[in-house]
Amino acid sequence: MRSEITYTDRIETVDEVMTYLMLPAEAGDVLLPPARGLHAAAVALGDSAHADLLRMDVCHRLRRGQDVIFASDGDPVTGYADLLDEAAAYLETSAKLPILAGAGDFTPERASPLDRTAEHYGRLWGAFSPEHYFVEAAELLHTRMSRNGIDLGWFQGKRALDCGCGGGRYTVALKKLGFAEVVGVDWSEEALETARWRAGDAGIEGVRYQRANVLELPFGDDEFDFVFSNGVLMLTEDTERGVRELLRVMKRDGRGWIYLYARPGGLDRVTHYLARLLLKQANHEVCRRYCRALGLAGNRTFFLLDLWLTPIAECYTPDEVEVMLQQAGCQKWWRLTRGEDRDLVEQLNRGSFFASVKFGVGENRYFFEGKQA
Repeated sequence: MRSEITYTDRIETVDEVMTYLMLPAEAGDVLLPPARGLHAAAVALGDSAHADLLRMDVCHRLRRGQDVIFASDGDPVTGYADLLDEAAAYLETSAKLPILAGAGDFTPERASPLDRTAEHYGRLWGAFSPEHYFVEAAELLHTRMSRNGIDLGWFQGKRALDCGCGGGRYTVALKKLGFAEVVGVDWSEEALETARWRAGDAGIEGVRYQRANVLELPFGDDEFDFVFSNGVLMLTEDTERGVRELLRVMKRDGRGWIYLYARPGGLDRVTHYLARLLLKQANHEVCRRYCRALGLAGNRTFFLLDLWLTPIAECYTPDEVEVMLQQAGCQKWWRLTRGEDRDLVEQLNRGSFFASVKFGVGENRYFFEGKQA
């Protein structure tokens, strides 16, 4: 079921990125030459904090340029190819100027994938504004569920698990939907500290947090009415095991929500995975300092660095997700085809120009009910 290429296998080339994301051949033929040129220009900068800064800058430029292209009704492939050429030229010009050698006062990232992921996200959550932390997440979740016809009344008074809660903003969002108690678990103690002080300062009751590996949940079978994992399990070394754990702790008649990165991913996903390739050896603190120097809001920094710097970031086709749910013992599931206005599936639903080229199949958000005895 899975592709021969996975991100756990540490993709090394642009060609492998395009294959992994299942980009249509006609688009790949146009984009491969300029993408190879960009990658070569990025590698040619060498290894230093200054070079990492330039690579981070060009990735940010790619993202901003993609947004401009997507706002147009024209064919995005040719515009994206031109964007890649311009990005390569920018790095080639930069390489002609003196580049400061050395890594500065940064230490290399040598921890396990689990600890590196925890550290990466732990340092991102604290910068969220109260608006993006308390209000935005609750509105996003409410809209996504409402537009897909999910019965919000069912949640009232029940117990939920936020599996991989990070800084806890969706834990709080779930509580606002009416759950009596929401338990958030995450491996990052830094993220959990953020979650605790935010909930405490806001006087939010009925949420609690504890440190746990999402692949080894410290709960018995059938403990939670509702289980929730929003963009977490594909960052682990065993997504399938994570899905099984999620179903294990859900009650027999319980319900759940899971979000995993999707493929085919379209040009939007290409931008993210090219950035991953260009920043593969980058020092994470250099990238964070770049965002701070530009004065980027905490949620914008998270949006950029979220996928770019994690050691593992797997994508799945809808069929692959459904096989995982079935093998974990799930009885009933459906893929959510509506979303908040900015969601990729909502763009597809609205029939935006060249939507499938831009966004592939959108996002893999699934709602599920019940599990086999």
